[in-house]
Parts: sequence; C-alpha cells; structure tokens
Amino acid sequence: MSLSVCRPAIGTYSSSVSLLGAVKASLVPLVAKPTPFQRSLLYQNVRGYADKASIQNTQSVTLQTIGVASFDYIPPTGENVPSITENPKLRWVAVQRKVFWTIRMLIRLGMSKFRYKLPLHFNEWKSRAEELYIDLNKGFAAMNQSEINKCSTLFVQTSLKDRMSNMDKNWIYNWTLKEHISKTKLVDLSPLDLGDNSPVRYIQLIYRFHTLQKLEFKYKKNKFAKREPQIRNVLDYIVYAYDQKTDEMKIIGSVFESSLSDSLPIQSTNRRTILNSMKEKGDIFRKRPSSPNYV
Repeated sequence: MSLSVCRPAIGTYSSSVSLLGAVKASLVPLVAKPTPFQRSLLYQNVRGYADKASIQNTQSVTLQTIGVASFDYIPPTGENVPSITENPKLRWVAVQRKVFWTIRMLIRLGMSKFRYKLPLHFNEWKSRAEELYIDLNKGFAAMNQSEINKCSTLFVQTSLKDRMSNMDKNWIYNWTLKEHISKTKLVDLSPLDLGDNSPVRYIQLIYRFHTLQKLEFKYKKNKFAKREPQIRNVLDYIVYAYDQKTDEMKIIGSVFESSLSDSLPIQSTNRRTILNSMKEKGDIFRKRPSSPNYV
C-alpha cells in the first residue's frame, strides 16, 4: 500500500541557535565506553555510561535538557518494505529485523519491569502522548511559544522557535487532526540510566502516529482572501521522555523509519555525535526520506 508521509511545512529551520552551552553539562555523563553487549540493540538505550569523575555531574541532567541521544532501529512499514518479487533479499532482511526488533522489545520490557522495577503505565502514557502531539501541533500552527514549551524540551522548543520566525505572519494557521488512520502504537521503550547507580528516573518512549491532518489558512488583512486548506496523510514517530519523579512527560524529538539498506544502528558515546543527534531530531518538522528505502 502506498503511504504518503508528507508534512505540513509552514516554516523552515536554520541552525542559527546553538544549544551547546545549554546542554554541555548534561552531556558529561554520556562519554564513558560501554561494553560490546551494551552497544548492541538487545540492550537498553542507556544514555549514561558514566565514569567516576563524571558521576558528580549527573545532577545537571533534567527533563528540560533531554534530547534524542539514541540511535534506534524503527521497523519500516508500507512501501518502505519491498515485496518478495521486488527485492527478495531486502524483504528477507525486513523479516529478520522485525523478529530481532520484537525480541529486543521483549527484553527491554522485561528489563524495565524486573531489573529497573519500573511501573509501566501503558494506557496512561499513550493518552498523554496523543494529547501532547495534538497540543504541540496546534501550538506551532498558532505560533504559540508558551504552548510549545509546555509540551516539549529545549531541543524541540528551539527548532520550532526558529521555524516560527520564518513563518508568514500575515496568515493565521489552524491545525486539526481529522482522524487516526491507524491506532497509536508504542514502538520503543528505554529507561534512561545516568550511570550513577541511582534509581532510573527518566524513560524514553517512541510512539507511531499515522493520522489525517488538516491545515487551514486565514489572511489577516483580507477576510475574503482564500487559500485552499492542506489535508495530509502523515506518518510520525514522536519521541517522549517521562519523568517518574515529577510525573511529567514531554516531547523530545522525532525519528524516522530505518532503512533496510543500512546497517543496524549502534549507540554512540561521542559527545559531539550525541549533541548533533539531539539537535537534528529535535526539529520534528525536518525533511524526511520520501523514497522507498530499497530504491
């Protein structure tokens, strides 16, 4: 089935704002070397391989400074998976990786429940994720920075602020979610271990949204000026962080479906790579791959 993943593009993003100063301290716990097993996708995407010298700095990590530092495998769907006749080799790769992803998720859920002793509030998290998704899109269309700040962390706030600065202020934008084409689905759960032997406080969640969205336009200077609304079939993978201590949940970025042609992702421990990942994935309206990844 053909799947359009176009996105209402009502602003452009330029990397004019540096986040290095704001998050430099929060990256200190992320640089020590993990074991080969930890670097595999069967292990939790733990963000904090802290050495003794950096453990004292873990207090600088807050929900506000968390971004998408992980490199996760997201199973491709729709036309991103070739049929057996189009490309039997990649079709077999897709099947193998789907099995691998399923096993990985079972291990992660097991570790979350039995090793980290985390309460898993799946229904509540899903409801809150959908509310935040809607509120963030509405806030961005309305150019309401305070609403965006309520829903997201620093990296998303900064990228959307930059996009809003390039939006045409002569128009009023109204975003609505018309319907869910498929049910919202949890595709990844990762405890964020800071490496200081303290109880896990933050949990990263990735949800798949396949929706039909509508963007309407109203010209401020002439109420009779017309512009056709945009109705889009949108596929999003939105990343959230949940703070168990404060019961807060915020959007920290977005990811795309993984390419079957690429190697499986491995978690980086390089500070610059992690920061670039947080900045890039914090721009949830960035350009995404449009062609099937087997072409």
